[in-house]
Amino acid sequence: YALLFLFILAIIVVSATFYIRARQPGQYDDFARCLSEKAVVYGNDFCQYTTKQINMFGNSEKFLNYVKCIDNKELCDSKGVEVTPTWEINGKTYPQVQTFEALAAYSGCEI
Repeated sequence: YALLFLFILAIIVVSATFYIRARQPGQYDDFARCLSEKAVVYGNDFCQYTTKQINMFGNSEKFLNYVKCIDNKELCDSKGVEVTPTWEINGKTYPQVQTFEALAAYSGCEI
């Protein structure tokens, strides 16, 4: 019983740690909020490059304007999205993964 108790306790501790980390503010919250006012990122969850781009924001990803092209094919087609991710910032499109420095330069947002 002691071994079972320790196993369950370990699961609870690990789960609590992940829950607490997920609830903490992200390092790039202000940057992502600013981008959400000026930019849209078009992508697909199954695209490794879109996943890489979104994951760069960590917990701050929830603030991005993210459009899944698989669910919004007509919109992505009308915007000329051929590669994911594609950023639309101030009316211009920027395909492929972008650095934070490039996104800041395109948008005027501070990192």
